[in-house]
Amino acid sequence: MATRVGSKSICGCLTLLQAWIYEYFPLFRPSQIL
Repeated sequence: MATRVGSKSICGCLTLLQAWIYEYFPLFRPSQIL
């Protein structure tokens, strides 16, 4: 049970980190055609 909660919080942190990287380093953003 504890491992499941831990992995979920780690996943949340990684998502937040990814969003931060995309915000500050647009170079790493996946190419989007708008």
